[in-house]
Amino acid sequence: MGGRQLRVLATPGVTRLPPRPRRPTLLDRWRFSWARTRSPGTIRAASAPTIDPPFRLRLAPGASLVLGRDVHFSSGFTAYVEREGVLEIGDRTSFGVNCWLGLLRHISIGSDCSFGPMVTATDGNQVYGRDEQPFFAQG
Repeated sequence: MGGRQLRVLATPGVTRLPPRPRRPTLLDRWRFSWARTRSPGTIRAASAPTIDPPFRLRLAPGASLVLGRDVHFSSGFTAYVEREGVLEIGDRTSFGVNCWLGLLRHISIGSDCSFGPMVTATDGNQVYGRDEQPFFAQG
């Protein structure tokens, strides 16, 4: 065929480990305290997260955010927790650049999770439940 071949260079038997999460700095603690004081909702955290600005958090009155230990928010993270929604984020979870979470009821993210850049997660804005009909036809 005469096409070009792509050559991948790798060292056999060497596994690259992800970088260790950094410890929260004084600035991270200030950002987290600022988000906590501006929020009419409830925020509970096992430890202060690391936060790269910009960071947007909107908790409605009655909504709550529960954070585990060593949570990392990359720049552009946005979360909207409406009504009495509950967002639970487990230990050592990290969010890539420009992640967006929106919920009305409940989202629980386990421990040791990693969200790539520009991931969107919602607790649903559709009604599903009729197995005989395709999901996109259910409204």
